[in-house]
Amino acid sequence: MQDVSKAPSRLKSESNRAGSDATSRGRVDVLELVGNHGRVTISHAGEDYILRITRNGKLILTK
Repeated sequence: MQDVSKAPSRLKSESNRAGSDATSRGRVDVLELVGNHGRVTISHAGEDYILRITRNGKLILTK
């Protein structure tokens, strides 16, 4: 699990709410992230990335 001790308080509270579910163990089903849209925007270190599922069922992360 990622160390959230230096994370913003919003992230800490979200992490605490996760409890013992899959996210607290560091594993999330991709469909929970991308939903029916097949893509999701992820922010990291001030940059936005797009995670999407291709027609062949592969994952692509682009900046």
